[in-house]
Amino acid sequence: MLEEENGATPEPQAPQGQVAINLGAAGMTVTIVPQPLNLTIGEDGMNQIVTQWLTAHPALLDELARQRLAQKQTELALITDIRRTKLS
Repeated sequence: MLEEENGATPEPQAPQGQVAINLGAAGMTVTIVPQPLNLTIGEDGMNQIVTQWLTAHPALLDELARQRLAQKQTELALITDIRRTKLS
């Protein structure tokens, strides 16, 4: 405001950018605008990023393992129940 009172022209604000992230079967594409920039990360690159992230965050890896184990236990219980029903 002080600049406006002194007759100085305020600096124009830089336009706000936007980031779009699209996940696909082959990887991830990040698009940044207003500067036209597309970054595509393939499956190998994504696997490397995820592996490094999980290595740096062991609690998250443990939680994912617990969730996967619980899912497999549920599937096994269902299969066991179906087999038991067929044998009865």
